[in-house]
Amino acid sequence: MNVLLDTHVWLWWLLGSDRLETPERTALDRLASRAELRLAAVSLWEAQMLHAKGRLVLDDPSTPGYEKRPALP
Repeated sequence: MNVLLDTHVWLWWLLGSDRLETPERTALDRLASRAELRLAAVSLWEAQMLHAKGRLVLDDPSTPGYEKRPALP
């Protein structure tokens, strides 16, 4: 089953927000491990716009644990 993530859900999951409950986070992790998550191209643009407006703070890749974040195929 492929799941298309909403931009906010993707960002909450990726950045470890407490807006996602443990069951939802676990389900997303499981789907990611099976390469069943999808992301619309517009979500990347939307995240960049949020970052440019200062409404989204992105971690520096040198932050400890950064490389352990889940990746989408």
